[in-house]
Amino acid sequence: QVAGERVQIVGRSRQAVCPAAPAAAMGTSDIALERVQALLKIDTGDGSLYDHIVRVANALAVDKPNDALAQLEQLSLNLKKATYRGSTAEDVELEIVADAAAEEKRKQWCMDALKIVRQPSDPSCAPQV
Repeated sequence: QVAGERVQIVGRSRQAVCPAAPAAAMGTSDIALERVQALLKIDTGDGSLYDHIVRVANALAVDKPNDALAQLEQLSLNLKKATYRGSTAEDVELEIVADAAAEEKRKQWCMDALKIVRQPSDPSCAPQV
């Protein structure tokens, strides 16, 4: 390797990369790779996908878990939560009713059933058991 020359690893072979290579000399795959890298490095406000992937890979390299593949999603989620810079909001729970008429009949049935088992308001009028 010549001093000051960069080396690019492609698969299992090493290729010398000229630091000032003209764009015309770049192959299609090099341009595609640069585009992918540029897309990964776009900051969405909470960091870039590239930074996140680097953090996940670093955590896996440091922790060296036996079941890294199984822990990958949870590790990624934990790192996302730890570095989230946006504001959080409460989850809103919405009731979804597929059949409004059936739901209304169900609620009415429940109210009628509660009337049967409810204690009377005047205990002296309660039937003798």
